[in-house]
Amino acid sequence: MKIEKIYVFGDSIHDAGNLYKATNQEQPSKNYYQGRFSNGPVYCEYIAAFLSEQTGRNISLNNFAYGGALTKYRNGYEPMAISLKDQIELKEFIFTEQDLVIFGCGPNNYGFFFDIHEFPFLHLKRIKTISKDIEFCVKRVIEKGAKNILVFNVPDIFEAPVKKKLSWLFKVLIAPLMEKSLVKTNIEIEAMVDALNSSEIKACVFDVHKIYMEALSSPEKYGFTNSNNSIIPGMGRYNGNISTDKNKEDYIFWDYVHPTTKAHKMLADYLRVLINEKFNIE
Repeated sequence: MKIEKIYVFGDSIHDAGNLYKATNQEQPSKNYYQGRFSNGPVYCEYIAAFLSEQTGRNISLNNFAYGGALTKYRNGYEPMAISLKDQIELKEFIFTEQDLVIFGCGPNNYGFFFDIHEFPFLHLKRIKTISKDIEFCVKRVIEKGAKNILVFNVPDIFEAPVKKKLSWLFKVLIAPLMEKSLVKTNIEIEAMVDALNSSEIKACVFDVHKIYMEALSSPEKYGFTNSNNSIIPGMGRYNGNISTDKNKEDYIFWDYVHPTTKAHKMLADYLRVLINEKFNIE
């Protein structure tokens, strides 16, 4: 594959400043890097740079991801977040065989399954339809000409530092059900993506969930020392001071759920290997 462009659709892990622009530079707060939900560039920016250096060509990054995005539902907590399903309709996309299209969405379906802004408040359907929603979006871009598809599976955000803020009731009654659902969702995503492969379509899953869980249990293996805490509190809105006592290079998480830029670069390193293996980058 002679890659020329990378397209990214997803949520805050993938967002390179879209929600920031949509909210007049209010979300995320000043404690985040140029509208990214991190303290520096996010993984897709590293990937574009890596592949540009590798190929000797300027690989353009076309990012349409929005922090707070659900797969197809409105997020009452972040009304400006455009869903994955709506992101792929933001313009009249025409993809070619030289484009790599990346999808990553689903954690917010779990994180915001209880939404006081949207009746009936408890939204289990958001969880049940994740794989089907992603499948719809993937097939839609294929209709628009996409030939090379990469899909992130869904990491367990309740294992991030936000876990310490969850009630005992949630941990005992809800979390086990969420974990069971997450396993099912990721199996469905894997099967869906595998079925897409043909003589014309190349598709693969990036198992971010596996890397995520391994990094949490053995941070030293990935160059970190702290996987249980974050540099700053909150999930995007914290405007207070940042502790100068914490070495940012030691931490996987910048806030309660979002990775540091070092963790993003680590993901990009793994992703670069996968992309070269599956898409035979020239």
